[in-house]
Amino acid sequence: MDDFFISQIARIGRLTSLQALNLFDVRREIGFRISELKYLNNIQDYLELTSLDLVGGAKEAEEAELKEKQHIYSLNLNWNFEGEQQRNDKDVLERLRPHQLGDSSPESRGESEHITWFPALKKLSIYNMPDFETLSIGNGGQPFPMLLELSVQVCPKLVQVSPLPPQLKKLEMY
Repeated sequence: MDDFFISQIARIGRLTSLQALNLFDVRREIGFRISELKYLNNIQDYLELTSLDLVGGAKEAEEAELKEKQHIYSLNLNWNFEGEQQRNDKDVLERLRPHQLGDSSPESRGESEHITWFPALKKLSIYNMPDFETLSIGNGGQPFPMLLELSVQVCPKLVQVSPLPPQLKKLEMY
């Protein structure tokens, strides 16, 4: 079944035995808020959350209870900021911490700060952040002890990159 079609089902959170949900498009309408994910603890493998700019704040993000989703190994987080709508969503991102991760791909059109759950990442993709100027992998120590792949794309203002972790096997920048 088409991922887009499934994401159009209102109140999908009532399908508590659902195992495959690759795409969830957040909306402000009842039945499409991020809290619909709360009881979907059986979803597996890959999950992409889009339109996270519509999440009302950290408390609403926490209602998704991603930390209870033990079978998600890849998570793609996507914001759609436009012009003056940009805001700091560090607290929202912090509350979207999954149980475990093999890779994660935050995508946005805004600013990004260091998030405490990133040390679990093996793969990090940063895409379409036109105002992103500095990539700070860490302030000393080993903030990404498992990071193997880093991809940075469509970040035209990126001018500074901190030292890369020694275990990194793949680097893409364009």
